[in-house]
Amino acid sequence: MGKIKLFQKQQQKPVPVELDEIIIGCTVYNEETRLPGFLKDHRFCDRFIIVDQASTDGTADIARSTKGVDYHRVQRFEKLGEASFNLMQQLAPQNCFLLLLGADERISEQAYNELRQRASLGRRKYGFGAYWLHRKNTVDGHDMTKWFKTSYDPDCMDWQLRLGYGFCIHYQNVPHTHPEPTQPWAYIQPDVYLTHYKTLAEELDSIRKRSGSVNAASGRDASYLEALKEEFGEGATL
Repeated sequence: MGKIKLFQKQQQKPVPVELDEIIIGCTVYNEETRLPGFLKDHRFCDRFIIVDQASTDGTADIARSTKGVDYHRVQRFEKLGEASFNLMQQLAPQNCFLLLLGADERISEQAYNELRQRASLGRRKYGFGAYWLHRKNTVDGHDMTKWFKTSYDPDCMDWQLRLGYGFCIHYQNVPHTHPEPTQPWAYIQPDVYLTHYKTLAEELDSIRKRSGSVNAASGRDASYLEALKEEFGEGATL
């Protein structure tokens, strides 16, 4: 769509703009250990949409007992993230922004408020309805974002299309494929970002599930495993 404008904090006197609401949406499955922290850390947000894919633990009770949560229990999708992101957009009011997060992701209150300013200005002044956000990836407190160097993020940034106004982001049910925005879109400067919190054990387990074993990792997984070894030493091998 031509040159993309990167919205950043204005150095001059800010232009007053009516702020759009941002609802936080989260897809969950058996997240009774992580969901309470997720909701607590985002208590500055007034409304949530939680799509629960038939959890068998206490996830439903936690969501239903939390003020401001619009809870929906659905049949478990074959692909956890993509299809449920589409469903959340259908369930959300169409006159506000929806920020799509996982239970292991966070956005700070300061970043959330700044995002409201930039997204609202971009929509009203330039017609942007969808935004890419930078995501920092941490493993046991170590910033692994520098590993995410690919053809679409040459500056080692993990860009995620997670903020949309109405139902304007179509997620394909294919892992690691780009979602398709149906409205004009832009990037938000990376001083406003999401943080993905993972553990080394979770990362090694993911590689093992994809490869059969950590030792059999190949391609992208093998490169990532080498990066983990550089960061954690022999703790990254099993």
